[in-house]
Amino acid sequence: MFTALKLTLDGDGALNELLTLDPSQWQRGDIEEMIILEDATNLGYPAVMLKIQCSDGTIVIAETTWRLLNTAVNAARARYGEDET
Repeated sequence: MFTALKLTLDGDGALNELLTLDPSQWQRGDIEEMIILEDATNLGYPAVMLKIQCSDGTIVIAETTWRLLNTAVNAARARYGEDET
């Protein structure tokens, strides 16, 4: 089952909220891999899996549907434009 994907376009505000939490409740990580899973939902739509390597060596897998991730990317693109790097 996939959860809703929250997109926060004002990242500074979201980061400030995260920093109010006890540091033992979260840790930083790097996205190492993005994996596309075909036919992953009950309706046969694709999903996206992110493999995140945390600073303590823990690996976290985060999933969402391609539709939700694509909608979030389109919203960010509408606000910030294309990344030309």
